[in-house]
Amino acid sequence: MKAVFDKKTRSIAIKVLCLFQCVLVVGQNLVKNPSFEEYMECPKSMGNFGEDVRYWSSPTGGSTDYFNTCSTIMGAPKNFNGSQGADFGQGYVGLYMHAPNEYREYIQAELKTTLIKGEKYTVSFYISWADESDMAIRDFGVLFSEQKLQLSTKKVLSGQQRYKIKDNTYHMIYIESAAFYNDKDTWTLVSTEMVAKGTENFLILGNYKNNAATRRHKIGKKVKKGAYYYVDLVSVLPENPNKISATLELDKTNVFEKVLFLFDEYKLQKTAQQS
Repeated sequence: MKAVFDKKTRSIAIKVLCLFQCVLVVGQNLVKNPSFEEYMECPKSMGNFGEDVRYWSSPTGGSTDYFNTCSTIMGAPKNFNGSQGADFGQGYVGLYMHAPNEYREYIQAELKTTLIKGEKYTVSFYISWADESDMAIRDFGVLFSEQKLQLSTKKVLSGQQRYKIKDNTYHMIYIESAAFYNDKDTWTLVSTEMVAKGTENFLILGNYKNNAATRRHKIGKKVKKGAYYYVDLVSVLPENPNKISATLELDKTNVFEKVLFLFDEYKLQKTAQQS
């Protein structure tokens, strides 16, 4: 019996260790509340994303939506634009990437720390094409900003609009797919790599091209609604997570990534000993 008990105990311990390592990997993500699980209030109305979701905001007047299983009005999987279960956790957002009259919606997040100049990062997020969309697109953009954006426009967040905020630095990353993002059943990973300029404090996700420039696939002759997408698990991961920013804040929690141990050992792995 002792041998069986030891085997079960070892199996459980290995599973716990794997879970611990997965949590550490998630901890490397520099986006706060990346899968929209933390909220100030369970969503009760459309277009209230900026007020409902913790650490996120709407950089323009576009009315981005927040969906969560806790809500009957803005619920998941079923909601006014279709049916889709959350890919991670219980919540996700929905926004128009293309709509008549150049209407756009965006989501904005403050990063945990300023990106390090010259360092490589992987930027990714998951999307699902909403059932009620009558158009699919191939163009997405991730804008990094030194300052938080807050503009009244409900149209494309163009360079002309962005530069209304003075003394700000931008870093635009375009993600162009060879195929249209038209999967309504499952979540699709969208990912790209970038080298930081060292001024990136905020991430803003959406479509920065106007209607004419956006590569799109229409369903039917007329477009009444446009291209509406659900978004979940937004991520900015450093290629070298062991390179810690030079400044550590006192009286605050500082997370040290990849502090890993071998099973049944107390010594740190070599990767964890690197500074």
